[in-house]
Amino acid sequence: MSERTVHLDGKRMKGKVAAHIHMQSKLGLPDYYGHNLDALEDALSSLQEPLTVVLENRDALIDNLGAYGEQIIEVWRTLEKEKKNISFKVE
Repeated sequence: MSERTVHLDGKRMKGKVAAHIHMQSKLGLPDYYGHNLDALEDALSSLQEPLTVVLENRDALIDNLGAYGEQIIEVWRTLEKEKKNISFKVE
């Protein structure tokens, strides 16, 4: 399996809905994706292929979403800890 790298841009996540639409688009999540953090975890819990997620413009994400932006980062860090095939980086 080849590793896939996905770049998420904090500048494009200007609100909760925009953040989830951006992640859905970049990650190729299905149309029925629920646009919330539980749905993000659920969608990625069954992922088998190696995935590296690079968050760019972290400060913009936090400026735009505050505590919810921090929660998004925490979900990615949790996924990285729980799943050996997911890597999360902040640039």
